[in-house]
Order: sequence, then structure tokens, then C-alpha cells
Amino acid sequence: KMIHIERTTTHHPCSIETAPFRLTSDSGDASFFACGLYELDEGSGKRFGAVSLYNQNGKEISSLELQSGVLDMKWSDHQLAIALSDATLNLVEYQQDDDLSSLVPKTSIREETYGLFLSLDWNNSLNFSNSPRIAVSTQLGGLQTYSVNPSGLQPDVHFPDAHMMDGQVMPTWITAFNPHSQSTIISGGDDMKLKLWDLRLGAAGPTTTVSKEHEAGVTAADWHPSLPNVFATGSYDENIRIWDDRALRRPVITEKASGGLWRLKWRAREGRVGSRLVAACMHGGLQVYNWSYGDESSTNDESKGPETYQGALVPLSSFSNGQEGQLIYGLDTLAEDTEESIKLAACSFYENKLYIVTSSKI
Repeated sequence: KMIHIERTTTHHPCSIETAPFRLTSDSGDASFFACGLYELDEGSGKRFGAVSLYNQNGKEISSLELQSGVLDMKWSDHQLAIALSDATLNLVEYQQDDDLSSLVPKTSIREETYGLFLSLDWNNSLNFSNSPRIAVSTQLGGLQTYSVNPSGLQPDVHFPDAHMMDGQVMPTWITAFNPHSQSTIISGGDDMKLKLWDLRLGAAGPTTTVSKEHEAGVTAADWHPSLPNVFATGSYDENIRIWDDRALRRPVITEKASGGLWRLKWRAREGRVGSRLVAACMHGGLQVYNWSYGDESSTNDESKGPETYQGALVPLSSFSNGQEGQLIYGLDTLAEDTEESIKLAACSFYENKLYIVTSSKI
């Protein structure tokens, strides 16, 4: 059963990212999240957007207008990296003065020839660093990494033609770091290919290309937070695949979803069997899965072979408003899930809707 709170946004919402710290107020600490907004003025062709902060009950607590539309975001401590439709990477910082919350612009960099910036990820989500990297994927088939330092954002490694088909660049829909190594990134493109890259090799080509598994564009990817070899991908072909990077000829699990995938997010569960995987399934709403495998009582995952992970990806709950215009792009978990329930924020693009969803009896 899904219980939800509904809010209407000023522009089209396309990205949801829960802050890795809690909002402090007189009423106590609580989860909160950023919602990225995007709008295209059909008359002028100009794109514009904003980032709004909401608490876990759906109350808007702050907003920051931006010069272009937001397509993806990720937190690193109190910094929020934002990928914009005018090929700008923005860094803003969360600040709180008493009960007043705000996002303060810190630095940005624009790459006018790269097309839209489509997705991004930090390499320090597990191990905080004062000099992290950010990977960005682009509309014109590229991957670009940036070093973050006190002087701003510095271009690092560039793969200009990461995804191509028949000699034409194809959108690189998604990129994600392996947070366990901090130098390996995944990319997925409209060429239906999944690629792994090792930044220690500089601008050399991909270390691995998976070209025969996905049947449509690869649009979602997320590395498991506690299993160094495991990641998940999603595709327009409506399948979720779980992979072991030591054996990439085929996924260890393929599971049909309720629609084409746009975002996937792992949520490991301390002290409990299995991992939650939440999925934004566009026209198919959102789905919550539990993944369990082999002997999870063992903590030495490095010694486990790929066959260990051939477990079960089980749908636990789903949410859809049943409307034709539904297009769930962004989602994230909020309060810590229990054996009985999980709380999420999700957004539907064309409907300008934000949902706070609680699934019970999962």
C-alpha cells in the first residue's frame, strides 16, 4: 500500500536528491531533499530552471533560481553539484542560519560546445575528500571529469566521443562513479552500450564495453554502496540489470520493470538481509525492490564470485497515479526504511507534480 502527499511545482521537476545530512529546526532533525526544475520556453527556445528544497513532509523551505534548466544533481556533504541544460556545471552550498535554509552559489564552469549536461556524479560519496572529482555526461556523446579545489572547477579527463553509433555521436545519458575505487566510472548511452572507464589511464578508451545486452538506450546506473564489484543499470528497454564488474559478459540478474528506466538508486540496509533498489520507471511510475543473494552473512564480499549474486530482485511495492501524462524522472529515499515501510520523494515531469510516498507492509 502506498500513501502519498502531493505538491505542485512551478516548473517541470526532473531530479530528486536527498541531502546526506539532516535539517535542524526547533521541532527536531529531519530528512530533506532538493528538487531540480526545468522549463523550456517554446517561443524563445530559452531553457530556465531552479532548485527547491523541501522537508520530508513536502513543505518548501528554500529555492534558488538558475540561468538554465536542471537535468541532474548530486550532494557531497553540504555541496550540491548541478548539471544544467546550457552545459554548465554549478556548485552551490547549503547554509542554515537559525531556521533559515538557503543554497548559496559557489562556483561554476560552462562548456558551450558540449551540448546539454545530462547527468553527473561525485567520486567521494563513500570516502569524503577535500579534492574530489565530478564526472559529467553530455548530449553530444561525451564524458568530462572535473577536479574540485579551492580555486574552483578544473577540467580533468575528457572523452569527447564516448558514445557513438554509425559515426554519429549519441547522447551519453548517464554516468556514475565506482565509489569504492574513486577512479572507475560507468557510462551509458543512446547507442545501447554500457562502458567502464579507468581515469588512471588518462584519456585512453574504455576498459570494457558491453554492446549486446541492452536493447535500447542505457539511461540509469548506480554502484552498490557496500559491494565493490556490483552495480545496476536501467534502460529504455524496461529492464533492470545487476552486474558484477569481474564478469561483464552478461548480467547476474535481469528483471522486467513497469516502464523505461530513468534513475536507479541503491539503499543498503545496515544489519538487515538484502538491499533496497528504488527505480524511476517514467510512464510506469516508481518501484521498490529488495535484492537478496547467496550467503549474505559473510562480510568478505571480495572473496565471493559473480555466481554469488545470482539471487532474487523482488518487487516490494509500486506507485503510479494512473494518469496518461505521468513521467517519473526523479526519486530518492527519505527517512530510513524499516522492515515495514520505506519513504520516498518522486517527481512527475509534465504534470509538475512532486510526491512524498510511504509504502507500508513491504
